[in-house]
Amino acid sequence: MTKKNSNLMALAAVVAAGTFLVMDRAEALPFLEGVKSRLKEQVQVTKPVREELGLVKQIGQADTGQKDPFCSKFSDSADELAKRIGDVQSKLHDRQQNRDEDWTARWDNQDAKLGTLRTEQDARREEWYAKLEAGNPTDSQQKAIETFRETVDSAVDDRRSSVDDANKAFRDAVGTLSETRQSAVDGLSSDFQSAVDVAVATAKKGCDDGKDVKTIRTDFRSAIDAARTTLKNGRDKRIGIGTDVSAPAKTRDVAIRKAMDTFKSALAAATMELKKAFPSGE
Repeated sequence: MTKKNSNLMALAAVVAAGTFLVMDRAEALPFLEGVKSRLKEQVQVTKPVREELGLVKQIGQADTGQKDPFCSKFSDSADELAKRIGDVQSKLHDRQQNRDEDWTARWDNQDAKLGTLRTEQDARREEWYAKLEAGNPTDSQQKAIETFRETVDSAVDDRRSSVDDANKAFRDAVGTLSETRQSAVDGLSSDFQSAVDVAVATAKKGCDDGKDVKTIRTDFRSAIDAARTTLKNGRDKRIGIGTDVSAPAKTRDVAIRKAMDTFKSALAAATMELKKAFPSGE
């Protein structure tokens, strides 16, 4: 983004206004860039769960041969299933933690860039103030410059405060949605494991009681299929937070635009007052 400078003292205020307007747009960039793509990030349980369903199928399938080996192999297979489901749940928590850490790193990076940008803006603003005072202004002109400076600095502070508040509200909303989504995912995982545990316990008891192996296997597979269906239905409704986060994102954008517009209005009014002290041609 190009910033045009002028060496004419009579146009100093106008150039200053143009410079500030450019800077206020730049201030919003760290918050707006890439947000839509980041909001598409999802909290999913699809792949890890599918890995475990393969083992569930293995438990429910009988080997070929005259004697059904379901009961004889079931105990070891069920123990392995429980271990692998536990590993998957641990991975899910690790992934969520990594996502949270990634969000935090992004926020920190944005804050660092914004801090640097604001420092540069402050330095440029001081340069413009110095240029206004460098032309041997009269007492009335000096007073007008001081009033202009106070008004602009106050408008900058208000703008930055509004931007910071809007950004914080957005981040808090994302954090809340992420926690809610993770709680839902944890609930799906827990419900699935509970259903599997019940199915395993029922099958084990049937084997211990000497019930018909074919019936035990059929009931076990039916229970697992039901658990899988429940998991899938819940998973399909909880793909990610992209849709839910669009509302707070819009609220943030509106707040930032309002802050920028308010700043522009204040700057325009201050510039008009300053120009009165510098008649055309001086």
